[in-house]
Amino acid sequence: PADSDVDATFNVEATAVDGSDTAMGDDDFAIDVDAVADGEGDGLSVSISVNDSDDADSEFSPGEVGTVSVSATFGDFTDGSESHTVVVDIPEGFTVGDLDDLPDGVSAEVNGDGDVVFTVANGTEGFTDYVFEVTAPGGIEDGDSFTFTATARAEETPTDEECDPDDNVATVSAMVDVGGGAVGEPDVGLVVQTPDQCIKEDTTAQVKITADVTTPGDTLTQVVI
Repeated sequence: PADSDVDATFNVEATAVDGSDTAMGDDDFAIDVDAVADGEGDGLSVSISVNDSDDADSEFSPGEVGTVSVSATFGDFTDGSESHTVVVDIPEGFTVGDLDDLPDGVSAEVNGDGDVVFTVANGTEGFTDYVFEVTAPGGIEDGDSFTFTATARAEETPTDEECDPDDNVATVSAMVDVGGGAVGEPDVGLVVQTPDQCIKEDTTAQVKITADVTTPGDTLTQVVI
């Protein structure tokens, strides 16, 4: 039967004839069926995407809140012969928001490493585009890079002794890299536009004020005098 590792026994019977003489022989033969976790070619899949927020850039700023979207499917999900999980590795320093509104048949928790672990119940094929929030750490600098990885795991629960226990687990992973960017301190300047760059007492003079960003992607929003 499909997705079953239950061993089978076959009875083989043979008959031989020599003239009027007939002889019969038969025997039982045990066939060991090895449990094999359903892998990528049998319905196991996972995908992940990360958005830093709704702003115009594609980098996490210090303390910025973004979202992670995860999808996963499993092939052998109807008979309880496999256990199914999805682990999302969260980069160090990021914190995970509430894991609310989970799909039917799916539970989730943040483990001791700060990663998100989804458990998919028997009878549930998987889930699509589940979104949760993450908050970036405060010490992000320009040029930082962060990797989010999602790993779907299918593990057989054998009913008897295995021929090859090494094929009882199948995994598939997907990852996405995102950058980090911190706002740089703007350059400001002021020049008195006189020959000696001085303003004489009881006189007026023009001054030139300059201000500019120092980090690509930053936007100058205000100059206060």
